[in-house]
Amino acid sequence: MIRPDELFWQPDYDSIWKKYCGFLDLSVTEYLGIQESLLMQQIDLINRSSLGKKFMPYKPKSVADFRRIIPFTSYRDYARYLEKQYSGFLPEAQYQWTCADRKDGDVKWIPYTREAILAVSRCIIGSMILACADKKGTVKIGHGSNILHDVPSGPYTINQYASAVARQTGFRFFPDRSTPSPTEHRCLFPQELERYLNSGIDLLITPGSSLYRIGQHLAERVEQIEFNLSPSQTWRCLLAWLKSQREHRPLLPKDVWLLKGLISGGPESTVYKDQICRYWGKTPLLIYHSPEGGILATQGWNKKDYTFLPTSSFLEFIPEEDVLINRGNPDYLPRTLLLNQLKPGSQYEVVISSFYGMPFLRCRLGDLVRITALEDPETGIKLPQMDIVSLMEETIEIGDFCRLNETHILQAIVAAGLKYEDWGLCSGQENGVYYLNVYIELKENRSENNLEEAIDTALVKISDEYRHNRTAQGKPFLKVIQLPPGSFRTYREIHRPKENLPWRPTSGGRYFSPSAGRQLENARSASKALK
Repeated sequence: MIRPDELFWQPDYDSIWKKYCGFLDLSVTEYLGIQESLLMQQIDLINRSSLGKKFMPYKPKSVADFRRIIPFTSYRDYARYLEKQYSGFLPEAQYQWTCADRKDGDVKWIPYTREAILAVSRCIIGSMILACADKKGTVKIGHGSNILHDVPSGPYTINQYASAVARQTGFRFFPDRSTPSPTEHRCLFPQELERYLNSGIDLLITPGSSLYRIGQHLAERVEQIEFNLSPSQTWRCLLAWLKSQREHRPLLPKDVWLLKGLISGGPESTVYKDQICRYWGKTPLLIYHSPEGGILATQGWNKKDYTFLPTSSFLEFIPEEDVLINRGNPDYLPRTLLLNQLKPGSQYEVVISSFYGMPFLRCRLGDLVRITALEDPETGIKLPQMDIVSLMEETIEIGDFCRLNETHILQAIVAAGLKYEDWGLCSGQENGVYYLNVYIELKENRSENNLEEAIDTALVKISDEYRHNRTAQGKPFLKVIQLPPGSFRTYREIHRPKENLPWRPTSGGRYFSPSAGRQLENARSASKALK
């Protein structure tokens, strides 16, 4: 059982910061020492298991030995065991089976030990503290703080983290999604959000798409919202209105609801960063998360570059040039580097090995990161700083000749000046021809030819790979399909996954399988026929 942390009940804010954010004071040598210690403990566990017999010819005696004898793996190497929730090959008895989305619309099943959930939840607590902080050592949330989180119900990995965090800290999470509900929507509707915000929320955790969309919605109608307010809240709303009038601008959500922090993710968090800050009055803190590895990195209190955490997973990095060679030659064995060998300006693929009895060994995530600096003079952090270039779950492959990611598509939509309700995409092959379909539901109709031309023109400027390969098959592979109002919402209401899990969009809700794409097109054709 995960027990409460007495520091949050006392409360002792200095000790809370040191325990949960103290990793930001580590040197690279200290960081690597923690990584080595946890990895050697993991090797002791693996050596006694069927997993160890599968991947280890003998017990490694050092980190270098481990890196030399263990082959690279991916989730596919474990899927036959994990998808059946078979625990016989695991180094430790599983604490809880959780799941996360896959790009194909199915789910990954992940066995989390108690120690792993405890470690990852501590990383989350640190990120929550940093999200609300504006300088080093500042702890603005504690026992009884209200957290509004837009996460799915049931066994989804992120929901298990939230439950563990609540037990340790006394934070109150809204809504309560500890029990699976097949009818539960993933995203909060604006009306639900208004109700929770009116009750008093300290920290808002939601994908960037929701944060931008709901912020925009509330900004358009914040003056018409009906409040059930106490005298003090009425006074606060009056002051908010006076402030907006003094600054000669409309009333915004940040004027009415005084949040301490935001945590977000997804392409919209980056592309709409300035607009989100304008609506909510806070810059969202971003987290680098992997279902296999947990919370791998987080931004600091200045909400800029990411810092890797030492206690989630053992980290190795494949240089980009080796990734590209291996992509063209699967027999090529890429080299890996450790944190102290990384160079500013270079890009690397992330490789993780589990701690705490979890199963993944030298697992290639396919995520690409860029090292921006070896330290951060602004915050005094002495560890390498990084930014995310692309996440595998957000990467779109068109045949073997072009790779894009969801951020590229969103940037192109924004650059084309399109105001949308929602959008999605899928890639595939038909009659030997590869394609990329972008489905978009606009707030105002546009000619599809004009849409396609606008997005194509923007992508040419945004992505070198798209510009060089867009006509590799003789004609452009991009097709833009405009959907009638309500198409995405109707689709998501009707189509839910197996095992009565609540519907969740994959890759932030943007990537659809080819069959799902055909269903969206059929809905469009039916709508046109009715007209």
